[in-house]
Amino acid sequence: MNKPENHILVIFGASGDLTYRKLIPAVYDLHKQNLLPEKFAVLGASRTKLTDEKFRDKMKDGIKKYSNFKNDDGKMIDDFLNLLSYISVDTENPENFNSLKSYLTKLDGELGTNGNVIYYLSTPPSLFVQDSGEGRWTVQTAIDLDVPAHIITSSLFNRFQSRQNESFAMKMLAALRNEFGGHAVKKSGTE
Repeated sequence: MNKPENHILVIFGASGDLTYRKLIPAVYDLHKQNLLPEKFAVLGASRTKLTDEKFRDKMKDGIKKYSNFKNDDGKMIDDFLNLLSYISVDTENPENFNSLKSYLTKLDGELGTNGNVIYYLSTPPSLFVQDSGEGRWTVQTAIDLDVPAHIITSSLFNRFQSRQNESFAMKMLAALRNEFGGHAVKKSGTE
């Protein structure tokens, strides 16, 4: 099997339970099976203030509890953890997105990923799905870099739509994200 192109995986909401229990253990499983690109990095982004070291410690615990290969020796896990870094992003402050862009540009230069970035939005949902700015920034960056981002763009428009009506579909979307992601759900009109 051919290795995928080099790229960076950015996880918005990386300090949350979904990343800890599902995403990082699954990516580790790919690493263990030698299915990740030759040059690869995971950049966790969240409002929570964490250092790279604290983020890696938390993810190591998640790997040991939830990975298919939880009994691995420490070296394989530590090699994988070196691929992880973290940046705190306050979505209320647009300057934070400039810091994120700078960090991604630096990582891209170090790894030679040629702008290949996958964005995973694991942000808290609600029945009234708010636009935190992460989706807008991601779509705008994709436009600026001439990178197709159909799924993310569609997701952003679903968020816009959810503010305009109390449709069953939007309530179901939030309920599913709550069930599978463990995120709290708020009723429309509440903060």
